[in-house]
Amino acid sequence: MILPMATEKSGKRYYWLKLQDDFFKSKRIKKLRKIAGGDTYTIIYLKMQLLAMKNNGVLEFTGLENTFAEELALDLDEEPENVAVTVNYLLSCGLLETDNELQYFVPYAVENTGSEAASAARVRRYRALHCNADVTPMKQIGNGEKEIEKEIEIEIDKEIYRSTAGMNPGGESPEKPKKAEGNQAYKEIVDYLNIVCGTGYRASSKATQRLISARLHEGFTVEDFKSVIRTKHSEWANDAKMSKFLRPETLFGTKFESYLNQCAESHGTSILDGVF
Repeated sequence: MILPMATEKSGKRYYWLKLQDDFFKSKRIKKLRKIAGGDTYTIIYLKMQLLAMKNNGVLEFTGLENTFAEELALDLDEEPENVAVTVNYLLSCGLLETDNELQYFVPYAVENTGSEAASAARVRRYRALHCNADVTPMKQIGNGEKEIEKEIEIEIDKEIYRSTAGMNPGGESPEKPKKAEGNQAYKEIVDYLNIVCGTGYRASSKATQRLISARLHEGFTVEDFKSVIRTKHSEWANDAKMSKFLRPETLFGTKFESYLNQCAESHGTSILDGVF
């Protein structure tokens, strides 16, 4: 199954879930299907993988509903009772993992995920079409034509890199980001979070760096992170239930763009206005 995703800044990207040929022969899946309503639970499990693969295999509980299953049911458009049964079964047999009941890891969503940018898909189709059409003539090309072909290959690779870096394909070829620049972004963002929210997160955390890197990779900026931090702090800081979600895994996760749009739509005044 292939899912197209798009953001205003990064362009469309395709994700697909690759089922192993023995998926339905697995004992754990066979057992799940034999439960009353098992086919429904199996579909829910597949939908959970599709949702999790966009966030490195992680499903997050934000506290919007009373339980993780109820909140997940909203995302999957399934009945909460059926989702609860599926979640409990998956936890019992190792197809779903959690150590804090706030983040749930779906192992096979990572192992069975593929993705590519829309431009990369076009390039792949172009190569397949022209390679198949020109098999015989290619045996006879001279050195000059080989050089032209090499230049075309270089341009194609540049386009793929630009698309995956969230840049405009028509712009100049960018340099790969330097490690020092990435470290500076991590530190600036995490330090800002700690100052605003009074937390003590570490910029050196690999999990936090992965989240920040993923959002930067999509084309968002350090200032976007600061806007999200300010907005959610203003909304959640005085809410005993929600204040615990002022953390990197929630703020910088897959709902980041929604939070950023909330910043633009908000007409309220932040308690931090004029401070930062």
